[in-house]
Amino acid sequence: MKSSGQGIFFHRVAEKSTLAEWLTGAGYEQFLHLCPFGAVYLNHQRVSSLDQLLEPGDILRLHTQPRRFIEPAEPVERMLIAETKDFLIVNKPAGFPVHATVDNLFENCASWFARQLGERLWATHRLDVGTEGLLVLARSTRARDQFHMELQQRGVRKKYSALVPPQLTPFKLTKGEELRHWMKSSDRAPRELSNWEKPGWKICLAKVLDFCRFERATEISLELLTGRTHQLRTQLAQLGLPVLGDAMYGSKENWDPPGGWALRATALRFSGGEFTLPRWNEADFSSRCRSATCRTANSIVP
Repeated sequence: MKSSGQGIFFHRVAEKSTLAEWLTGAGYEQFLHLCPFGAVYLNHQRVSSLDQLLEPGDILRLHTQPRRFIEPAEPVERMLIAETKDFLIVNKPAGFPVHATVDNLFENCASWFARQLGERLWATHRLDVGTEGLLVLARSTRARDQFHMELQQRGVRKKYSALVPPQLTPFKLTKGEELRHWMKSSDRAPRELSNWEKPGWKICLAKVLDFCRFERATEISLELLTGRTHQLRTQLAQLGLPVLGDAMYGSKENWDPPGGWALRATALRFSGGEFTLPRWNEADFSSRCRSATCRTANSIVP
């Protein structure tokens, strides 16, 4: 079995057998748990059963070190914001993905809420793993497709609250200002932005709604006008205002929970209704920031 690094192994099947028989016969009994976990692929398709039949020439891919995520400790009832006939609106925790990942089928919002509530659910939109806040889960593929159509027609409005360091207070920003950047088309992170239009780069638009200076942080409220991957995180970093806890885009602070950062989806409006969560406040900052610098007052740019 060949390794491509990072715990990913490939193997070309030589003889007909079941997956369980092959793993046991090859001396890989320790990997039997990977299949129900969703970390085994056969010819580029995820395998869900150890009884899966393997044919000569088939290609197996095993993710032997799947990335793990801490499931919510809160009761599911406390994480439900609202429900309709077609949708559930939930409060996604920071550090927990929306969808299944390539090597982890179960530790995500769509799967966790479905198991807790005993019904099948579909994710309708993205929130980065470290972002928390309002998330819409559909109760049918019809409802999911309806939400996707509203997204494409720009019928969904989303607002966010972000905390940035106080020494980087955005004194040059004004309420109602439009943030305009261009993002390089790439699947690689961190994403690259430009202040000027470039051929093939996608426009990123957001609107500054408000901001509030605390003693040790600054809160910025924004409306997302386009939905690029990592958009608000990259736009704030481009301005020299990295979201607290977002190490990928320059933050030096440690945020609680690990794997999370200070970006919250606080308002969502679509045909199913309008829903809100509180913006970040100073008490949130005091309880969630774990860096030593968070515990001492910093100078504030006037």
